Amino acid sequence: CHGIAKRDTVAFVEAPINTTATLTCHPRSLQPPYLISWRKENSNNAEFYVIINSNNKINPPLVATSVQGRVQLADYASLTIRRLQRRDSALWECLTAPIRNGVAVSSQQVIINVQLQVDVPPTIAVDQAVIYSTLSTTVTLKCFIDGVPNPSINWWKKNDQLPSGRYRIDSGQMQVFNLVQQDYGIYTCSANNLLGTTTGEILVMQPGNYTVPHNDYTTVEGNSIILHCAISVANAIENIIWTFQQS
Repeated sequence: CHGIAKRDTVAFVEAPINTTATLTCHPRSLQPPYLISWRKENSNNAEFYVIINSNNKINPPLVATSVQGRVQLADYASLTIRRLQRRDSALWECLTAPIRNGVAVSSQQVIINVQLQVDVPPTIAVDQAVIYSTLSTTVTLKCFIDGVPNPSINWWKKNDQLPSGRYRIDSGQMQVFNLVQQDYGIYTCSANNLLGTTTGEILVMQPGNYTVPHNDYTTVEGNSIILHCAISVANAIENIIWTFQQS
């Protein structure tokens, strides 16, 4: 459709991922037959397109693959989206126009914009879970943070305080300068938004001769087992980490 369109102010809708949201579109004084089109900003084609015929019956809609099976027409021209996905976050455009003699009247079309934000719980990916660094050097700890809305980020050191005056935090990255013995240990980064909190841990260790004997164990599924770890450490440490790799 071409012509001058009347645009209403942008509404804002926010909902968590995997839930349902309704984008409201109530253009004034629109009588059948008319068309309804929902399109995401910067999309070449409509995600949802339907014609309401003269007896107010809804023709079978055309639905884009990205929202197939997840959208349906709600009240009047509103659109309900189920099982929200992150990619649904966008400025959505509802376009309505009367149809006369089989042609949409572009001069009477109305566009209503709705900003949809799909909220996503925070996630953290640790760049290196164990970092070996010598005394008097600088160590860089990295946690890659994601989530919607943008999570708030915090850092702390397990069972101790962060080194006073010798660290710098830049969002998901922390640097500790001029390492001393007390700086070795476990550092935690946390990410929080309205959908929850998650954490990641990074162990900073002093290079040394750490020897762990190799042991094989056999047991029956469902039984308990104790795994022994007799560690010989050249320089004593306070942190021991167990990891599991499934073969």
